[in-house]
Amino acid sequence: MAQELSISVQTASKHRGSIFTKLGIDNEVDLYKMLLAAEVNLDAGPAALVPPAS
Repeated sequence: MAQELSISVQTASKHRGSIFTKLGIDNEVDLYKMLLAAEVNLDAGPAALVPPAS
């Protein structure tokens, strides 16, 4: 992920931690469960997480 965004691994880790804090989750498993509960199509890739433009 860090390489794809052209940032350091440490920066990516800090961003991930910030997102987890904002979502009130502790780890990737909790994130996965949250996405499943929201019925996000995980096979669609990252674009599935971006809401459509109004």
